[in-house]
This record gives sequence, structure tokens and C-alpha cells, in this order.
Amino acid sequence: MPEEKSKKISYRILSAESLLEGKESPRKEEKEKEETKTKLTKLIIPSYVFIFGGLLLIIIIFILVFRPYQKISKLIKKEEKTNQTQPVVIFFILPKKPTTSQEKILTTTKEKSQDIKEIIATKTEEKEITTSSTPTPFYQTYTYPTKEFPFVKYFPNQKFNISEMIMERFEKELNSLLSKQQASGSLIYYDLVSNDKKIPLDFILDYFLKPTKTLEKDFEKFKEELTGNYAFFVYYTYTRKFPFLVFEINDVDIVKDFNQKWEKESMAKDLKTLFLNFDPGKLIKNKFTTQNLYDFSYQVIYFENNYEIIWGIKNNYLIYSSSEEILEKIIPYIR
Repeated sequence: MPEEKSKKISYRILSAESLLEGKESPRKEEKEKEETKTKLTKLIIPSYVFIFGGLLLIIIIFILVFRPYQKISKLIKKEEKTNQTQPVVIFFILPKKPTTSQEKILTTTKEKSQDIKEIIATKTEEKEITTSSTPTPFYQTYTYPTKEFPFVKYFPNQKFNISEMIMERFEKELNSLLSKQQASGSLIYYDLVSNDKKIPLDFILDYFLKPTKTLEKDFEKFKEELTGNYAFFVYYTYTRKFPFLVFEINDVDIVKDFNQKWEKESMAKDLKTLFLNFDPGKLIKNKFTTQNLYDFSYQVIYFENNYEIIWGIKNNYLIYSSSEEILEKIIPYIR
């Protein structure tokens, strides 16, 4: 009996110890899990910080090097320009055979639109051009047999295009063109056109050549000896622009005779248009003198402010100029 009691007591002690051990084992596991979590978080957080920091650094370097914002702004500007300049096209679909009533409506609408266009055109002309007491002459399209002079190809050329052949507009646009400075020492050929057609010779003569009324008959004979082909050059210095005119001629004697008469009468006054509204000052000598350059003989008169009026004939070309420097550049090419 005492042995059985001792066995029971020992069994109970063991069972109690086993229960205590069973309770303590999950607590240890939880502690171990918590410890592993804290270790992982300590390792993961700096790694994430390092990764995100690296990504930010890469993005900053990409923006600084490639500058994508500039490309995006350019694309936006291009889209805005295209949206502004895109024309709006409206299509009207009409029946193949309009009725009489439709024809009447169409004719009336055409007449009204034509009247509106004429009113707008007159208003714009009144705003842009100052009306003068003398009526502006009407110039026909260029009817002469035009050709390009062979020496033009040796010089840089630009197109000077005006919408309408009106003296005031021509002068205004020519002044605006010459207000832009080119490289000093450059001689440029300007192709004078109106709506992509050569400006008539009569128009150029009326603007540049204005001889006195006493030479009207001689001037008419002179104009008959011009073939219609001409060239207009401008020579640029640091501060000035000098025009150079070349006309193709038929009879050398008639052209020479007229210019000699004009020289004695009033060429020094009448050809001041070559100075492009600049004041040449007073004449140094009240007389033209003969000068020679290579095989070219020309007449020249000198003004105070380094301006000159020059005329001469080489082969079948009549030349007017306002600077002897131009002659040195172009005469070797005129053959």
C-alpha cells in the first residue's frame, strides 16, 4: 500500500511538471518569433531606404542629363502652333443640277460676297497707303522677253516680292528690306518680283530714273533701246547700302547720247534716288569726270559724304551706281 501511494504521488508530480513544460513551450516560440520579426524589420527597413534612395538618385540624374521637360515643352508648343495654323475647310455639297430658284440664290450670294471683298480691299488700301494728289499709274505684267544675266550667278541672290505694284508700297517694302544689315563687303542680287512675276521695266524706270522734263523726248527714245532685261544689286558696308542697276540695251550710241545730255542737264539732281533717301551732302565738283577701271570707262561725280553718281556702258549693258567699290567687285564678271 505505501508503495502504491508513493507511485501515485510521483506520477502526479511528473504530470504537473509536464503541464508546466507544455505551458512554457508556446511562450518560448512566441518570443523567438518576435525576436526574428524585429531582426527582419531591422534588416528590411534600411534595404528599402537604400533601394528608394537609389531610384530617386537615378531619376534626378536622368532629368538633369536628358532634360525631358524641354522636349515635352517643345512638343506642346508645336501642337499649339499646328492648332493655330491649321486651316478650317468647309465643304458645301450642292446638287448636280440646281433649280432656277437655287441659281438665283447662288448669283445673289456671289454678288454680295464680291461687293464685301471689294469693300474690304478698298479699306485695307486706304489704311496702308497714303493717297496722293496724282493718280498711281497702272503697270501691266512683264511682257518683255526676260532672261537672267550670266554674271548674276556669281553673287548671292534673294527674292524681293511685293503683292501690288504701287510706288508707295514698293518704296516702303524696299526701305524695310534695306534696313536689315548684311555682312560688310557683300554684294547681293535682288530679284524684284510681284506675285512671283518680274516687276515691269517701266515701274523700275519710274522709280529710279527721273530725268528733267526738258529731256522727255530723248528719254522716250532712250527707253525704246532697252530690251527689258535689268538687274538690281545692293552693296553693303558697315553702315551704308549702295544700289547698283544694270540695263540691257540695243543701240549703244542712242543710249550714250541720252546719258551725256542728261549728265549736262540735271543727272546729279535726278539720280539722287540711288542714295535711298540718304543725304549725300554738297557736290565736291559740279562736273562729271571720266575714270577707268580695267577695260571699263565710266563717268562719275563726287559728293561730300563719300557718295557718287556713276554711269557707264560696257558691251551692251548700261550701268548706274552710287559707289566705285561696287565696280571693282562686279565689272570683271560683266562680259
